[in-house]
Amino acid sequence: MVNFFPQYPARKVQDLSGAWDFLFTDGADDPRILPEHLEYTEKLSVPGCFDVLPRYAGKRGTAYYRTFVRTTPGARLLMKIFGLGLWGAIFWDKKCIGLDEHPYSPVELEFPAGEQAV
Repeated sequence: MVNFFPQYPARKVQDLSGAWDFLFTDGADDPRILPEHLEYTEKLSVPGCFDVLPRYAGKRGTAYYRTFVRTTPGARLLMKIFGLGLWGAIFWDKKCIGLDEHPYSPVELEFPAGEQAV
């Protein structure tokens, strides 16, 4: 995990790298809207690049990644993403909390954790 800020004992840091649920859909879904019922069919590595896999090479559509995170209810969170593909929407508790429209560039999102811990 890369850190660009000092580490303080009171600041909890969680690396979200690992095997995430993954789903690829053909077509041009609007990535800012999370469909209600998604059936994730695979696990892929994050960080990673799904379109280097032969079954996805050259395909166009929408890719969805999902993971679960434990948080403190009501906490203020800062998510640092060190780069996405060409375009991406980031969701927390099924709500869009940010858009990344800068290819392969880092993005930071600050948002409330919500009232229920997962």
